[in-house]
Amino acid sequence: IFNTSNSVRDAGWNASYSVTTGTNDIETNRGMIICPNPADKVITIELPALSGNPSGSVIVFGTTGQELIHQALQGSKGEINVSSLPKGIYFIRLTNSEMTGFGKFIKD
Repeated sequence: IFNTSNSVRDAGWNASYSVTTGTNDIETNRGMIICPNPADKVITIELPALSGNPSGSVIVFGTTGQELIHQALQGSKGEINVSSLPKGIYFIRLTNSEMTGFGKFIKD
């Protein structure tokens, strides 16, 4: 992240501006493992901390927030075919009865 704040003073007026570029990493939480990362064809999502065999869903979003893949997940590990996605950065939301987790991956 690059931040800058500056002020300009001239002929009796003040102008302030602030510039921010980049984003902070979205931290993968709840011990979610996404591999391989970067990925080409298939990613594996694993939540080793989950107990039992909970069902849930995985949603893959593009950088604009558009939902691109929505898939059911049974248990603590699943695979998602990402071969149809163009190269780029993608975000994942995993939701089940125990938790909601977020992660990201790069499609190569």
